[in-house]
Amino acid sequence: MEGFGKALNALLKQPALEFSRKLRSSLDENPEYLKRHEAEIFLQVQRLLSDAGIYWDEKVLRERLPNLVREIVSSLRAIEKKRE
Repeated sequence: MEGFGKALNALLKQPALEFSRKLRSSLDENPEYLKRHEAEIFLQVQRLLSDAGIYWDEKVLRERLPNLVREIVSSLRAIEKKRE
């Protein structure tokens, strides 16, 4: 199983970056977005990680998804603050 940091980095680079930005925007508008769309987000993240050569067991990804999404949002906010 590949590391959390490697997965996070993959989701913060193109082509996954666009998905991550949209996810962050959706969560900013509606904090419940992850809970309401978890199945859809799970499938998108699974596909993006797979495309990046990162293969996590489905159970592992389901367990790590909330933390992964939280870190994506946090990282994108930190990047934006540096640009200001």
